[in-house]
Amino acid sequence: MEAEQKPIIAQKADNGEKITSGDVYYRYRARSEKIKYAEMSRIIDERAAKEREGLMKLFEVIRKSGTANLGIINYGNGKFSTPYGVDVAFDRKLVTQVLRKAKFIKEGSFNETDGIPVIKVTGNIDLAEEVPVPDLEPDIGYPYIQKDLAEKLEISTQDLYALIFYYKMKEAKRYSIGVTTSRSGGRNFKFSDYALQFLQDKVTELQGNEAEFDKIRTAYKNRNK
Repeated sequence: MEAEQKPIIAQKADNGEKITSGDVYYRYRARSEKIKYAEMSRIIDERAAKEREGLMKLFEVIRKSGTANLGIINYGNGKFSTPYGVDVAFDRKLVTQVLRKAKFIKEGSFNETDGIPVIKVTGNIDLAEEVPVPDLEPDIGYPYIQKDLAEKLEISTQDLYALIFYYKMKEAKRYSIGVTTSRSGGRNFKFSDYALQFLQDKVTELQGNEAEFDKIRTAYKNRNK
């Protein structure tokens, strides 16, 4: 795998491999050996060009937005520096939760709707990171059966089954846990507060969007085909 940051510099000596701290090796065809001038010079130039490109993109954002309205986010330590001299630190887990609940629009396709908070996406946002879920007692950490969820959400059990199936909630530990209920190995699922909150958000989103809800119902109906 090619390294993101180059050159790669040896930190420790290895007498067996004849490596000295500070050595830089380069892959030449079928073997690795100490780097030569031409390759080292090219790596340095490429690194400098990459840094300049990143700075130019940043300067362009600043130019378009105005310095009085901008702060700086340090992804390494989670700190946000405001233009007013006040630094704020954010927990990455909190940021992930906020972004998961935010509503997004594509630049250039925004239809204004009063009362709905939105974020305009001008770059890439990776929401793959999940909040770790500790091991919980089934009756405490997962207090709801499907009937309880349907009653709290004020929807039919069939619609609940469709939502659970469509969003694969039985496959995620943060949402559910399978409980063996008989010697024959039968299993029922119990659901967490995370699941209830997630479903409440989805039901709210689907209100007034019957076409999308019908799509979910149809997917559940055809699940065994």
